[in-house]
Amino acid sequence: MGGIFVNGWDQSVPPPDYANVLDGVTRVKCATFDPLWCGAGTVTPADGDVRFTWLEKVNKPTSVTGMCMVSVVQGSFTGDNNNKLGLYIDDGTTLTLVASTADDANIWKAVANVVASKAFSSAYVLQPGVQYVGAAIYNNSAQTTAPQALAASVTADTYVHPMAKTNRWRFAKLTAQTNLPSTQALSGLASTTKVAWFGVYQ
Repeated sequence: MGGIFVNGWDQSVPPPDYANVLDGVTRVKCATFDPLWCGAGTVTPADGDVRFTWLEKVNKPTSVTGMCMVSVVQGSFTGDNNNKLGLYIDDGTTLTLVASTADDANIWKAVANVVASKAFSSAYVLQPGVQYVGAAIYNNSAQTTAPQALAASVTADTYVHPMAKTNRWRFAKLTAQTNLPSTQALSGLASTTKVAWFGVYQ
């Protein structure tokens, strides 16, 4: 008999670790999906963009200390305002920010094909059954090369997570932002075809 499946994972077994495919970050306990499913897809944020991607649920309380994404193209730019990673809770109508990193433009300047990671300002305990959402904001005052991060495309990637094709808020974006919003109504999010990969690690 199988377990209880939520967002594709069997909730009767421990959440997956992706250390076998991530360089430099171990114990990723909550993520968009296995990063290998992204194929060769990327997302290129514009100045002021916030990219959101819904994460798999955990099956037990899990303390996490930071967040990561995968650099595909190293950005060359002058950062301004805020460049951060953040973790939100989705209650069905509103996203609420519960953990975030300090401002650091270097998260978008990691060399290609490595994990860009940053610790949260304080540790956070993930709770089972709660829907978490990963987010990243990009801001620059001058840009030579736009950064690109690992992503799946709902129009081009064969191996995109099946939930991405059925849940309209599985991935979304905001534009013209200077910081991660503390709260955000789902109804105010814009659609996108790029499913940015995020991981939250112990």
